[in-house]
Amino acid sequence: MATEYQRRDGRRYAVAIDGGGTKTECLVAREDGAIVGYGRGGPVNLGFVDALVAAQSIEDALNGAIGGEIAPVAVVALGATVAEDFVRPLVDRVLVYDAFINLTEAPTCLASATPAEMGATILAGTGAFAWARNREGAAHRTDGWGALMGDQGSAYDLVRRALIAAARAVDGRGPSTLLTERFCAHFGVPDLKTASRAIYRGRMLRHEIAALAPLVSATANEDAVACGLLHETGELLAEGLLTCIHRVGIARVPFEVALCGGVFRAGGAVTEPIIRALAGAAPRAVVIEPAGPPVIGALALALG
Repeated sequence: MATEYQRRDGRRYAVAIDGGGTKTECLVAREDGAIVGYGRGGPVNLGFVDALVAAQSIEDALNGAIGGEIAPVAVVALGATVAEDFVRPLVDRVLVYDAFINLTEAPTCLASATPAEMGATILAGTGAFAWARNREGAAHRTDGWGALMGDQGSAYDLVRRALIAAARAVDGRGPSTLLTERFCAHFGVPDLKTASRAIYRGRMLRHEIAALAPLVSATANEDAVACGLLHETGELLAEGLLTCIHRVGIARVPFEVALCGGVFRAGGAVTEPIIRALAGAAPRAVVIEPAGPPVIGALALALG
């Protein structure tokens, strides 16, 4: 609970909100950067959940961070996948603030790893995109098109390809893979056909399917097919990243690349293709890990 925040001790505060296909997070911090409140809600991407769900996610995150108190703050920073005109009325119900800044999600991802304004980032969570910005402020973004049109290299995309590989193995169209039995075990069913019914009839949401990505990553330690899927994920993400880097013209200068999102928990099988691609196309780039989730970057930009 944000007890210090609730006491309204005369300090100025910043509130940062970030959300996407799986969760929404909110941080409250004093002007010296000390975090005094945290809240979490569900998915907020209006492309995949309805407005009532998204609104509840934002309210849960806000109320968790501020304890339901209405208190004046200096700035509210938004770095979510949802539009400002949707979020702002929800914030207005519980906060009085001096300024509201819409940061968008890509700069907050970069800021979660480095204070540098020039650089690049990949976000690979439920969805996926790559983004780069040069010293003059020109930026380019690839993907983030959603599950039907893109999001290649995302957790959802990885699980979808893993399910296809498992089905191909059952049919005899592809190599055998432990993914088949691992998916069956997850759903508690005897065969993949029954698992498919659980997926379709249960109308699993995008973030629920994406949540199976760790199953694929764990299987990759002992299965060539799953390992290949992770490698392909890295290649897909690298393609978008290099496109952004070349578009903004930073391939020959030093800059940092922030790798954000749960997909990168899979480790080297995903990151090595990216590092290898950078070594050839942008040899002065340095891959760095973020200090925390994108909401940390939103907070850093709000305080900066």
